[in-house]
Amino acid sequence: DDQIYALDGDWKQFTEVEQLVFAFVKKMTIAPTRISDKDVADLKKHFTEMQVAEIIFRASSAAMINRLGETCNLPLED
Repeated sequence: DDQIYALDGDWKQFTEVEQLVFAFVKKMTIAPTRISDKDVADLKKHFTEMQVAEIIFRASSAAMINRLGETCNLPLED
């Protein structure tokens, strides 16, 4: 739980690359239409194309499942 709550802070304890990924995923989750070519290019400076695709896939899958669960009023796991 502490690791999850740490993601809601200022991210100073994380590396610069981790902070970049967190900011990208946050932007993608909150305002996906605002993702730009530059955002993706910044990730490609540190990750392969396959890794960038994996970041996008995992974040978008999690967002979809969360939205589906909230819409269907499904209970949270214990």
